[in-house]
Amino acid sequence: MKKFLNLIVIISLALTMSHCKQTQKPIQIVKGVSKEIAEYRKSSISDIEYDLQLKIPASIEEKIPAKEIITFKLSDISQDLILDFSVDSFQIQSVICNDNPNYQFKENHIIIPASSLKEGDNLVHILFNAGESSLNRNKEYLYTLFVPDRASTAFPCFDQPDLKAKFKLTLRIPEEWTAIANAPVLKTDITPKGKILFFDITEPLSTYLFSFVAGKFETITKNINGRSMQMLHRETDKKLLNKNIDEIFKIHADALDWLEEYTGIKYPFKKFDFALVPFFQYGGMEHPGAILYKASLLFLEDNATINQKLRRANLISHETAHMWFGDYVTMPWFDDVWMKEVFANFMADKMVNPGFPDINHELKFLLAHYPPSYKIDRTSGANPIQQELGNMKNAGTLYGSIIYHKAPIVFNHLEKIMGKEKLQLGVKEYLNSTPYGNAGWDDLISILDKHIDKDMHAWSKIWIKSPGMPHISLEKNKKSGPTDYTLIQEDPSGNDKIWPQILNPYEFYDTKIRKREINFNKKKHTEKNDSEDEPNLILINGEGLGYGYFKLDKASLNYLKHDLQKLKSSYHRGIAYLSLWENMLNKNLSPQDLFYIHTQNIQKEDNEQLVQLLLNQIQTNFWTFHNAKKRESMHKNLENLLWEKINLSYNKGLKRAYFNTYKNIALSKEALNNLEKLWNKETSIKGLSFSENDYTSMAYQLSLKLDDLKYLNEQLERIKNEDRKARMQFIIPAVSPDEKVRDHFFNRLKHLENRAQERWVITALKYLHHPLRAEYSVKYLQESLELLEEIQITGDIFFPMQWLTASFSGHQSAEANQIVNTFLKNNPDYPKSLKGKILQATDFLKRNN
Repeated sequence: MKKFLNLIVIISLALTMSHCKQTQKPIQIVKGVSKEIAEYRKSSISDIEYDLQLKIPASIEEKIPAKEIITFKLSDISQDLILDFSVDSFQIQSVICNDNPNYQFKENHIIIPASSLKEGDNLVHILFNAGESSLNRNKEYLYTLFVPDRASTAFPCFDQPDLKAKFKLTLRIPEEWTAIANAPVLKTDITPKGKILFFDITEPLSTYLFSFVAGKFETITKNINGRSMQMLHRETDKKLLNKNIDEIFKIHADALDWLEEYTGIKYPFKKFDFALVPFFQYGGMEHPGAILYKASLLFLEDNATINQKLRRANLISHETAHMWFGDYVTMPWFDDVWMKEVFANFMADKMVNPGFPDINHELKFLLAHYPPSYKIDRTSGANPIQQELGNMKNAGTLYGSIIYHKAPIVFNHLEKIMGKEKLQLGVKEYLNSTPYGNAGWDDLISILDKHIDKDMHAWSKIWIKSPGMPHISLEKNKKSGPTDYTLIQEDPSGNDKIWPQILNPYEFYDTKIRKREINFNKKKHTEKNDSEDEPNLILINGEGLGYGYFKLDKASLNYLKHDLQKLKSSYHRGIAYLSLWENMLNKNLSPQDLFYIHTQNIQKEDNEQLVQLLLNQIQTNFWTFHNAKKRESMHKNLENLLWEKINLSYNKGLKRAYFNTYKNIALSKEALNNLEKLWNKETSIKGLSFSENDYTSMAYQLSLKLDDLKYLNEQLERIKNEDRKARMQFIIPAVSPDEKVRDHFFNRLKHLENRAQERWVITALKYLHHPLRAEYSVKYLQESLELLEEIQITGDIFFPMQWLTASFSGHQSAEANQIVNTFLKNNPDYPKSLKGKILQATDFLKRNN
């Protein structure tokens, strides 16, 4: 009887489960990869392999025929199978799943019916023409760029980061081409129609990390400490190439050695190659085995500034760190994309120190991360480090300065809280928890919680999951004798948030400096002054580790106006310069007063990093916060000052930095005549040599400011490199003095095919909207805003913000500000992430009005 009852129970459960499967609600098919689609696929699909074959013709006009075999296991066949493929349906020739040719194409998905599926092993065979929107096809080369959800624009796949797969690639390419991909080449066949490269199968990768580069590239291979590395490039300037090769390889090798030691994990992929691409959209992209870089950031000219050298070292170290952080262990969903970026930035900052022993690395961190982070967090469109994401098609909007710059600052706080050794132990445990797998912020927090007695979730809620930054002011408490002071923390958003952090106010007296330490986790904190003297200056963020707008009291502001150079520490001067800039933006100091402070200090400042900071701030202040009438009264003295510094400086990096600023702000007949003579090679500057890029930059400035394209047309004839020539031909119409030519150029940008070279577009827009042309170009702003949603869909991850910044940075008029306000008012349901980017990009415009 008991056995009979058990049998009844088993049959009943089986019937119930069968009924549940039959009546389970179908997944909603939408464009992109919704969380619903992603979660179901993750729960039912495993062991994915892609065997992809592409035939790449020499002509950019021809299609790319492709064949793909996808194998995988299924644990549930109650739902149709959803493959992502964002192309027109006519590009698909056939889809056969387990010998069944039935499929539908809906909302950029290939839908295979459940009746064609089976539990366990499945095989899908697809013939198609590859989608080209993310293949970056040029006349002589192409490269893939699939981050964050663009793999499915090229070939059918499960385009979400937590469905890692192994890739096997075969490329048919012209015989004179070469190629690299994630894995090594196993075999090459030469045929009458070209050659066929058979690549080894990869380790498990997220789809956005699958990559290949093919075309007419030169190849350089080096073996450093037993590690072979290959570099592809298209540079034709042999002197420039030879000057940089050894350093580029060395930085990579040093970064790999450092990361292996820090993580305790050997380099986790089969090979290490990289390609330097002309006019690449980003600084770099971390495809394992096939890293991509923007060539100009690695090939540095003679007299490169210290900032350029630091940027190159940071960029290479950043992309190399991704091999462990992002590639080996990947976030499950792109709401945690910031994690791979913060780890890469955080590790890169640690790595470059040994390579630059003469650099003040605390100052470098301060200047590299705080200004771009503040630039977003001070705006009404600020976003948190961790942002919500409902669909992968919107993942590109998550990228920006907050994840690249605020996150390392916050991680620096985290390291101070935990200690270096405990954080490193937590990081090692995190990497070892899911090799070639996925782990997110909550997984890391759970690991770190075991190593520290602190509520990390409460800390995370403010610093990781909330936007903005505190406003912290100093209020002196009047009394007889030395004055006590109270620090007051305010939330500019009006939500009464408190940002807990350690602050170290520095008090500067005539003969001493006093440092304090405050655990500032409440709205107010009072410090007693037991000194007999009154401090001349109080830097609230004296250690530079705090984060926020630190309002200067009147006495401190007055001291910095007149005696800033008395601060002997370059680090303290850097903190002061950043503080003065934020005080100007928050109207505690006028742009005119700040300009005076800058021009006084640029004459005395000798730290190269700080000189570059001052020059950047001078240029922004000059063009953004002074109208044409005010600039007219200022530029002559500034030109004279810079020209003097150019000719008197013995430091080649400083000499170049002064010259670049001079070139940017030159307006007088005398200054433009100096530029013209230099461009014509009629004269020279002792100790400063010019490259082709320098002459090209001078030609742009002369043509813009003298309303004469003869400089650009002649420079075009000088250029021999076809890639650089094509770029210049694209940009010249944006500089034209003919308004009809500029109108035609802007109207062409409304068509996707004319925005294919996004870096060229951004450069052209900066000239189109230059402050000298702003009165006319304001007419383009409305349509620029209207194009933004399309640009977000069709462009790469940084393009929407770059489009906005290039379009609005030259404007300061009330008319331009009204266009933004009206657009936002008339579009109350505009996507939140894009609205935030508009508010970020137009913050200076708003402050001017």
